[in-house]
Amino acid sequence: MLHFRSISRFGVIAAFAGALAVLAMPGALNAQSQASTGVIRGVVSDSMGAALPGAEVVVRNVATNLTRTITTNDRGVYVASLLPVGTYEVTARSLGYRAARRTDVDLRLGATVPLDFMLPRQAIQVEELVAMAEEPLVDVGKVESSTRLDEEVVQGLPNNGRNYLNLTLLTPNVAITQGPDGDELTIAGQRGIHNNVSVDGADFNSPFFGEQRGGQRPAFTFNLDAI
Repeated sequence: MLHFRSISRFGVIAAFAGALAVLAMPGALNAQSQASTGVIRGVVSDSMGAALPGAEVVVRNVATNLTRTITTNDRGVYVASLLPVGTYEVTARSLGYRAARRTDVDLRLGATVPLDFMLPRQAIQVEELVAMAEEPLVDVGKVESSTRLDEEVVQGLPNNGRNYLNLTLLTPNVAITQGPDGDELTIAGQRGIHNNVSVDGADFNSPFFGEQRGGQRPAFTFNLDAI
């Protein structure tokens, strides 16, 4: 079964007029929003006239401190749209170029203010940086107790017998006690046989008594001048 629907010529004209009204609405809305604000746009280039893509343009309303940041496109163009009317300060900057600023930019209702910037190159000065490495007073990563003696200490302090092992007495909790067969170093009250003495990374323990060399028989030590 076939159904037919008739439409009068007046209905076709009304529908066509309604479609035209709907198509015209976005443009009308855009014009209305543009009528209550303004636009600042322009091109950022270098001193030779070449476009600067990726340049940063900061637009600030002087009265309200409203700030907007725009980045230029591949052609160096920036567009700051829908800006409230007022007086603006516009700054353009790019890496390797001297920044430029325009003040007292008057933006009126519905106006488009063209504002181009030409940024001169800026010489990059490389400053010499001197890093001073200083030994910290406290090494939080160390779990052992240690004392470092400078060369002035070894040369200047009196040392009876010129035995360099006597310098270990400058470390807290270190003392010399009488062992089974001579003097031995005791650290924090421990027996000397529990010590491990090394000189320049080499073993310096007595293979027989288990103490430092030179503390028991046979006497053996370095000359203090060699330390």
